[in-house]
Amino acid sequence: KVGKSHFAATAPKSIVVFNLDGGFQRCLGSFPGIKVKTFGAGEVKFEEAADIYIIEYDLDFPTLTNIDAKNPFGKDLALRPVYTQFLHNIEQACREPRVKTLVIDTATIWWELARGAFKEKAGSDSMMARDYGTPNAEVRAVFNYIRAMEKKTGVEKNLITIHHNKDIYLNDKATGATMADGCKHVGKFVDV
Repeated sequence: KVGKSHFAATAPKSIVVFNLDGGFQRCLGSFPGIKVKTFGAGEVKFEEAADIYIIEYDLDFPTLTNIDAKNPFGKDLALRPVYTQFLHNIEQACREPRVKTLVIDTATIWWELARGAFKEKAGSDSMMARDYGTPNAEVRAVFNYIRAMEKKTGVEKNLITIHHNKDIYLNDKATGATMADGCKHVGKFVDV
C-alpha cells in the first residue's frame, strides 16, 4: 500500500469517487470528521451535501470457480451496462456544481471495463491491435468531456485517476521499474 486513495481523499471537496475496485473506503479511517455518502451505481443524487460521494459498481469479481481469463470480471457479468452507467455517472458529477474532484479508483479497472465492454459489443473474446482505437478514444473522451464541462459551467474540476502498477519488461526480463497499468495513453492527457 502506498496511499493512492488516501492522497485522493485530500483533494478539493466535494469529491466523487468512482469506486471500481472496492478499495477506497479503507482510507477513510484517517479522516474521522469527513461526511461520506455512498451510492450504488445508478442515478446518483447530490441532494445531500457531503465531502465525499462514493459510487459503488457491481463488478462481481469472479470466484475461483467462475474465473475466466478472457473476462476478468467473471463469465456471466454483462459489462456494457456497467460501463454505460459509469460514463453516465461521470456526466452527472460534471454537471454538479458542488463537485470539485472526480476520482477514478482504479483507472486500471476502468481500462479493463472499457476493453471488456468493447469486446462484448463486438461479440468477440479477444482484441486485435486495431481494436484498441475505440477504448482509447473512449478514455480520451472522458478527459475531454471534463475539460469541456469546466468551460461550459465555469466550475473547475480535478480528475484523479488511480492506477495499479505493473512491471516493465525488456527482452522478457523484469527491469525492476514499474508503470501505471491500464490505458497507456493516460499520461498524454494529464497536467501532472
